[in-house]
Amino acid sequence: MTTVYVDPILAASMLALGKLVSPGPGKWSASSPEQKEFLGKLGALTETIAMLPDFFYAAAAKSAGPVNAFLARQGFDSALREAGPQSLYAAAVLDLLVEWVTPGSAVQLALHDGRLAPGVRLKKGHFRVDGRVLSPEVKPGPIYVRMCESTTLDEGLAVIAGLDPSAPDWNYGAATFPMVSLDVDVDASKMIGLRNGDWTVDQAFARAKLRLDPKGAHAQAAAAMAATRGIVKTFKIAGPFTIAFVTGDGQVAIAYHVTEEHFSAPV
Repeated sequence: MTTVYVDPILAASMLALGKLVSPGPGKWSASSPEQKEFLGKLGALTETIAMLPDFFYAAAAKSAGPVNAFLARQGFDSALREAGPQSLYAAAVLDLLVEWVTPGSAVQLALHDGRLAPGVRLKKGHFRVDGRVLSPEVKPGPIYVRMCESTTLDEGLAVIAGLDPSAPDWNYGAATFPMVSLDVDVDASKMIGLRNGDWTVDQAFARAKLRLDPKGAHAQAAAAMAATRGIVKTFKIAGPFTIAFVTGDGQVAIAYHVTEEHFSAPV
């Protein structure tokens, strides 16, 4: 089952709600241990949001209509229900576009279980490998991409957080990973019940999308495969894996643990 880390997006929604309730910082209170833990991380989450001002979008209102209109403009058809005058409504979207410096090639990737899935192949010199972590070379910007095979999101994030970049392995002549087409709802129920003054969060919405592809390099697939098949050492991700979008200092903006049901070519 694919899982997604979206705490920064939830924090963006909550901060928008806080501004709606009061022009000052306001005071949030928790009604569960999970909410208390979330509020304890709010400072760090706010820093992550501040690093990426052009990628976070949020809306909050005292009625559902404006928030639903915001979701529609962002391409989401989910709608919040109107629940009365003592409720607040919020939604947030994180929209990250990261492009490989050099487009990869489309390949058929053999997964660990023997099935084939659409994949991407990067040439030597356009990625680095640190232990279990693959880092494709991306165009300049505030976000970097890290991938590693893992059985859970927590495991993958722990591996990525602990990578040692001091001794990369440059012996790989290519790297492959699955294409991904993912569009899923994410459980945001832990936000329900948060209070700020007289206002209580009644509903919360989060949705995550992810597309991994060669970035327009389909025409190069046959030549790349024919030129290198069987003669290079390839770093291969061929099973469930974690992909994290991180800032320069390692803060995670969003992360996914992607399983095989989403290994498909984006359309």
